Amino acid sequence: MKIIRLLISSLFLVLFFILFSWFIEVIISGYFQIGLSEIVYNIILWILLFPFLLFIAKWYFKQDEPTTTKGAVLGISWIVSLVVLELIWGKFFLGLISYVSFVEIFLISVFAGFEFDSVYSKPRKIT
Repeated sequence: MKIIRLLISSLFLVLFFILFSWFIEVIISGYFQIGLSEIVYNIILWILLFPFLLFIAKWYFKQDEPTTTKGAVLGISWIVSLVVLELIWGKFFLGLISYVSFVEIFLISVFAGFEFDSVYSKPRKIT
C-alpha cells in the first residue's frame, strides 16, 4: 500500500510538470504571445511547486505516520520520477537550474515529513 501511494504521489508530480509546461507553452506563449525567459519560467515553477508539494505530501502522510526519513524517501522518489520523465520526454531538466528544483523538492518533502510529524499528526491508538 505504501508503494502504491508513493507511485500515485509521483504521478501527481509528473502530471503537475506536464500541465505546467503545457500551460506556459500553449496559453502564455501561444495565446497571449508572451515570451518567458528560462529564469522567469523557473521562478514561476518554484513558487507554484511549494504549495503543490506540501499538498501531495499531506495526502501521502495521511495514512502513515510522517517522519523526516519517510519525507526524504518521498523526496527521492519524486526526483527519480522526474528524471524518468526527463529521459522519456527530454524537455524539463538536466541543467543547472534543474538541480535547484531537485533540492527544493527534496527539502520540501523532508520538511513535510518533519513538520507534519511534530505538528499535525496524532499518535495512533491500536485497538
